[in-house]
Amino acid sequence: MTTSCEREILGVKVAKIKQWVNLDKNPLFVERGIDSIDRVGPVFFDAKFKNEDALPVQLKVSTVSEISPYTAAEKDRNARFILLEPIGLDMNEGTDVQLRCVAFLPPAGGAVYKVEAKAGDAVKAASDEIEAWRRLFFQVFHMHGVTVPNLGPTFDYYKTLFLDLVDVPAGATVEILAVENADQNDLVESVKPKYTVADREPFVMALVFSRALPRLASLNVGLDASSGNVSLPSRLSGNSTLNFDLIDDKFLWWRMNSIHDAMNGGQGIWLQSDVTLTVGTQSFTIPKSSVSIDLSQTYRSGQGYNRLKIALPEEARNKNIFSSKDAKIKVKLFVVDGFSGGFAVLRHNLLTVASNSWWRSTAVPDDRRLQVLNHEFGHKLGMVPKGGRPLGNPNELDAPDKLYGDIDPIYGTITAALQPQLNGKGHHGAHCERGATGRQQGSVWKWTGTPSCTMFGATSTDDAATPSKFCDPCSKLVVRQDLDFSSNGLPGFSSLLTL
Repeated sequence: MTTSCEREILGVKVAKIKQWVNLDKNPLFVERGIDSIDRVGPVFFDAKFKNEDALPVQLKVSTVSEISPYTAAEKDRNARFILLEPIGLDMNEGTDVQLRCVAFLPPAGGAVYKVEAKAGDAVKAASDEIEAWRRLFFQVFHMHGVTVPNLGPTFDYYKTLFLDLVDVPAGATVEILAVENADQNDLVESVKPKYTVADREPFVMALVFSRALPRLASLNVGLDASSGNVSLPSRLSGNSTLNFDLIDDKFLWWRMNSIHDAMNGGQGIWLQSDVTLTVGTQSFTIPKSSVSIDLSQTYRSGQGYNRLKIALPEEARNKNIFSSKDAKIKVKLFVVDGFSGGFAVLRHNLLTVASNSWWRSTAVPDDRRLQVLNHEFGHKLGMVPKGGRPLGNPNELDAPDKLYGDIDPIYGTITAALQPQLNGKGHHGAHCERGATGRQQGSVWKWTGTPSCTMFGATSTDDAATPSKFCDPCSKLVVRQDLDFSSNGLPGFSSLLTL
């Protein structure tokens, strides 16, 4: 038969097939539910026909349905969000002609597309439809003695967002050295020797289940009027040593990191300057060698040191026999500024979740660890986008209406015009405050209410824990995030091997 109505599109005769739109066309990805390299990346369509007369052939892709359509503003900012319909044109020289065209689908998950071929006046639709999906990979690590929570419910949840998370090697976890209080460098150096998935980059993330994750911060005591005030003891009470306790849950950076402790001849890095003692109009410089940690004054379980012992030179000692004397010290320290439930390494493909905090005093339940995982992974996926807002990237998705923390020094220089718009509310980076209410008390933000999004900036408010799932507006953002990291330049999945 040679009539034009017999033109047909080749395809698997099923109602709907999945297309993994973010992955590269690499045979490595033909696994676990992906049975053909044609199902990865751009969609190639074949049309074959027989005709004795030369006829032009066209292929067309159109949208059947979308879970989360791109807005007009998003399409204006990024041409990748627009469906580019393939139009192939060929002229047959014989009776058999086959034509192949490519369609670059938008990066959103859950969108369904249909394919049509036209030769002359006849149009034939494929019997199958294409549903857009995304896939990313985890290599799962855990410190010795740290359990890995069941990731099945987390993986199942992301499937509702048309994002398939796959562990590699399948069903395996990798043990690394236990570090009591790990920082970024500890994690990277522990993972690198056992990191075996570089061939899957940039679509893979190293997920580390750690012990405690303290935060290192610099503390300048005595730089403002309210800090560094001390009372010099009288001679009768023994005035050769001055004890100084840190306040506001600050603890000296000691026994946090064995490498740091070994520096400076085993004195550690916690003391960053000599001490300046000012008594009335006189100032005295007390060298580092005269400053030590009171190891008998601990926070919990023999750790968490917050008391300095300062040996005073004779000329600086209080000459009063019975009464003390007011004075002030200045000193620069490295301290523990709290503990993280987890963090994502900036610009590189490693994130971690802690099993303990505050020197192993609190065992974190699995559901809380999975909430932290979703939150930090959400940041890696581009959440929460700031598109259309100050300091937003031109290619970002639209910002949700409950966004806060997007105007913050972490994203760039704050101009005088932006200063009044600062909205960090005690958190660094963009977050979603849906369901929560914040109020400032002095320099501290207090939160009440029930957060409805895992992208809230803390694990709880005074009233309720932060959920593990995204709120509805943020869920729709995750669905349409561009996860083709190889083409859009998002830095969050750059290889940890470059660190």
